[in-house]
Amino acid sequence: MQVNVKFNPLYKKNSKEWFYKAQQMKELIFYKFFCLWCSFNALYNLENKHKEIDKIHCLVKKLSEEDASLILQKNKEECNFFFCYKGKPVMDMKKLLYDKKQPDDVENFKSFVDKYKKPDVANLDKILDISNILYRVRNNLTHGSKEFNGRDKEVIFHALPILESLTRVIAEKVFDERF
Repeated sequence: MQVNVKFNPLYKKNSKEWFYKAQQMKELIFYKFFCLWCSFNALYNLENKHKEIDKIHCLVKKLSEEDASLILQKNKEECNFFFCYKGKPVMDMKKLLYDKKQPDDVENFKSFVDKYKKPDVANLDKILDISNILYRVRNNLTHGSKEFNGRDKEVIFHALPILESLTRVIAEKVFDERF
């Protein structure tokens, strides 16, 4: 996987430290999510893009179809939670909190669900949609619109294994060693 190697040693160290810190967080799922996100952040910051979501997409697009398939298979139950959930989608809270012009959440989410259910859609495209959802979960958590209970706890619980798998696979590809 080709990335900006100029910062590899620093980002490798940071990514590994945060990843291993997350492994120590057994029941503290919100903290574990933050640690994993910091590890993932060190990886996508190797990309030379301006917007954070563009960096994430650029990095995720470097996965192979086989890598994407493995992540989906390993986290089938968790992915189903997000794409087959009968309740509300993970909403973009910026739209509600700051009255920002954002795409309609429900329509945006429906397009993710429709793609996820189609067998002819590339697994990498599905992983890109999952990365969008993980990014939204991270934004909501970071910007104060998640609570330590109820549905928010359930969202974090299901997001964790996906984020961990995604981070591990990308880190192993980027640094060419087991994470």
